[in-house]
Amino acid sequence: MTRMNDLLRRGSLFAGSLALSLAAASLCGCGSGSGKGATVSGKVTYLGKEVTGGTIKFHPSGGGAPLQAAINRDGTYSFVNAPVGQVKVTVETESIKPPANLPPEAKAYAEKNPKSPVYVPVPLTYADVAKTSLSYDVVKGENKKDFDLQ
Repeated sequence: MTRMNDLLRRGSLFAGSLALSLAAASLCGCGSGSGKGATVSGKVTYLGKEVTGGTIKFHPSGGGAPLQAAINRDGTYSFVNAPVGQVKVTVETESIKPPANLPPEAKAYAEKNPKSPVYVPVPLTYADVAKTSLSYDVVKGENKKDFDLQ
C-alpha cells in the first residue's frame, strides 16, 4: 500500500508540474520576434451584414504561426497577445456550413439558439492567405479593427 501511495503522490506532483509548465508556456507565447502584447477586437461583416460565425486568422508577415479567433454570433472577434506588426487577415465560414442533409428542424433550432453560429457564405478568396486582400498593421496596446468583406 505504501508503494501505491508513493506512486500516487509522484503522479500528483507530475500532473501539477505539467499544468504549471503549460500555464507558463501559454503566458509566454511564441512568435516571430516582432513582439506581442496587442489586443485586437472588432466586427466582421460581408456586404454590410454581420458574419455570424467562422474563423478569423492573423498571419504575421515575418512568418510564424497564424493567430486564430472565433467569429461570434454578433460578428465580433477578439485577439489577445496578437503579434505586433503587419499581418495578412483571412476569414473563413465554410467550417460551420451545415451538411446538405441537415433536417430542417435542426437548422431552425441552430438559427434560434443565440450561441450557435449561423453560416454566412463569404467568397473563398478571403480564406486563402495567398489571395486575401485583407491586411492590418497591429500596434502595441489596444486595437479596434472592423473588416467589411465585399
